[in-house]
Amino acid sequence: TQTVGAVGETGQFLAIGTYSATPLTVDLTDQVQWLSSDVQVGTINSAGLATAVGTGESTITAIANATDGSAITATATFQWPPNQTDSGSTGLDTLAVYGAGSGSGTVTGPDAINCSYPGASPASPGAGCTGTFPVGTVVTLTAAPATGSVFHGWSNNCTPVPGNSNQCTITVNNNTSVGAIFDPQ
Repeated sequence: TQTVGAVGETGQFLAIGTYSATPLTVDLTDQVQWLSSDVQVGTINSAGLATAVGTGESTITAIANATDGSAITATATFQWPPNQTDSGSTGLDTLAVYGAGSGSGTVTGPDAINCSYPGASPASPGAGCTGTFPVGTVVTLTAAPATGSVFHGWSNNCTPVPGNSNQCTITVNNNTSVGAIFDPQ
């Protein structure tokens, strides 16, 4: 479930696919069709960015076409207001970093971002780490594959640093998620 604190805030959804050929794990966020079950609650664009437009809950669906022509779908929930008491705005937003793929590695960055991902497929689903930052902060993340693993890249919303594909930058505007892809060598 992706929750937001106010109408107009956004939440980033990621679509990560696993293949039988190299690269094993790929960010498909900009290659799937995104749908919202209730556009009066939340809309979602082609890059997986959902925006709260009203009160309630909406199911977000990602649809991809398999090579055999069948449809592959995944769903998640987007809601406003969150199921908690609003204690007022702190001026901080959350950056969540998740691992994907069947390899292992670490992702480091400022604040509390120091994530280790064991080899599971996907790498410890739901396991991630977060940091909080003032809106507009540019955060640099660094990935390091473990021995026997390779780093295959970032989700499309994190811009690789020129000359160092193991690093990326992202601007924290509302709550944001980033995926780091690790596969076996």
